[in-house]
Amino acid sequence: MQQANTRGRQSRRSATAGEGVLPDWLPDTTASPSVKLVLSILVDLIGYITYLLPFVGEAFDVMWAPISGMIIYRLYGNAFLAFVGVAEEILPGTDFLPTALIAWFYENYFKRGAVPQAMRS
Repeated sequence: MQQANTRGRQSRRSATAGEGVLPDWLPDTTASPSVKLVLSILVDLIGYITYLLPFVGEAFDVMWAPISGMIIYRLYGNAFLAFVGVAEEILPGTDFLPTALIAWFYENYFKRGAVPQAMRS
């Protein structure tokens, strides 16, 4: 009985964080900036691969879009940036935008105020 109760708690937690779909080894919001940078570049590169596959690429975009959004959400904990990542993959002609990399810059520079402060100088 206790095992079923524990399983219920895990499934609720997984459903909110997308952990049921993504592997456990994928870092979350507590990862170092360098790890997040590498993963962000990888996520964007996978999205760019669709340019190499003219007709199959669009179908791949539809499958990759929610995965990309979940990875961005897991790394940065920002639902808006995850939504932008999904929209960027689904909408035609927007695959060139490096959404995960933009999320990394947002977290590491804009969120801390480093860029706005540098612009004032």
